[in-house]
Amino acid sequence: MYDFTPPCLDTTLSLPELGLTAIGQHHTGRHLTVLCLITDNDRSCPVCRQRGLVRATRIRKLVHPPIGLTAVTLAIRIRTYTCPSCHQRWSQTPQRACAGRSKLSTTARLWALKSVVIDKMSIHVIAKNLSTSWNTVCTAVLNLGRSLLIADATRFEGVSTIGGVNPWKWTHQCVLSGGNVHHKCVIDLEVNRCSITQTRMSPP
Repeated sequence: MYDFTPPCLDTTLSLPELGLTAIGQHHTGRHLTVLCLITDNDRSCPVCRQRGLVRATRIRKLVHPPIGLTAVTLAIRIRTYTCPSCHQRWSQTPQRACAGRSKLSTTARLWALKSVVIDKMSIHVIAKNLSTSWNTVCTAVLNLGRSLLIADATRFEGVSTIGGVNPWKWTHQCVLSGGNVHHKCVIDLEVNRCSITQTRMSPP
């Protein structure tokens, strides 16, 4: 038998990895909004290191991976401080929770990239599951894909031979328009493994 523990949103949503903790939730239909606080409560002034005073708070919302068919949004309460000594003002930064001004949490960005690369899901379906826009998901996937996949200089390690790709183009008569229709297709991707199959390369 398992050792059961009380339900915990922090564990369910992996919030400690993002430097967050849940303090409330609002569930409406198929959407769950979780109110979060930043766990790093360092109030030191970046200039004189004096303890700052809370001046204001604001909410920043981040899209998070869904739970089943329920979309999840993290509503992060961000505090703004002022220094009583040098009057410097600064705000908390959820550095672990998101990248820059991204609308997706760090977990959601990786979830979206894996959905495209591994699960072969379309951007449209991912955006629908996350309850956000197509452009938001596409931008996040492209940026993370470039940094994790394309920028990795070792991604081709272990590849000994790359086969040839033969592009083909043909023209046929269109019955409806009466004009020529051009088609171009990349076919015949072959890998030469131990000289078993002769790889055919197109002339330059």
